Amino acid sequence: MASTTTGTTDPDPHSNATLTTPVTLGDIPMCGASPPAGAADAAAIVARIRANEPVTAAEIAALHLQEVGRAAELLRVSGGTVRNMVNRGELDAFRSGRRILVPLASITTYLARTYTPARSGTAAPAAA
Repeated sequence: MASTTTGTTDPDPHSNATLTTPVTLGDIPMCGASPPAGAADAAAIVARIRANEPVTAAEIAALHLQEVGRAAELLRVSGGTVRNMVNRGELDAFRSGRRILVPLASITTYLARTYTPARSGTAAPAAA
């Protein structure tokens, strides 16, 4: 598995230790105890990672990275559809080889962007 440009010296993923040694995507928790980062916070963390600036393990945990299967469950689509959405740029994601991890903020941003409210004055279909 490929290493990222960041790492950790602290085994606790929720600490505020600055990352200094290489870490693979397998070392990053899929979910943390902290609330998920909002889209703006997630974008800021990703920008710092891309700029090779230090980030904390807690910041990475706050991204609440979802594997393709879990992202597909949340979006109620197939894993192939999630991969296609990432390839088209509809969802932000981290890649390591064939592995794709989607930040929860990317999923919620996509849902908010594609939300279509019901038209007022239209009744819901009657239950059978």
